[in-house]
Amino acid sequence: MVSLNEVINGKKPIEAAILEAITEARTTCTENGNNSANCAVAWDIVEELQTEKAHQKQAKHRKTALEDLKYSMAGDYYEILGVSRE
Repeated sequence: MVSLNEVINGKKPIEAAILEAITEARTTCTENGNNSANCAVAWDIVEELQTEKAHQKQAKHRKTALEDLKYSMAGDYYEILGVSRE
């Protein structure tokens, strides 16, 4: 069974957890029926993991953008002072 704690604690990459959850969802739906509550829950888990992956990607992008801005502003600061960064 997929454990979100393993992903949060860094013990399992989120991509691996998503693939495992998809496999489990397919198995659950085959065994319990596509319209069963267990099938719906299994696919909800897949969706939650995919959402978490998207959030992580977005947070990483924001961090990178902020770092770029910080270095850009630092460059402007050095230019205003008329000094070299080196």
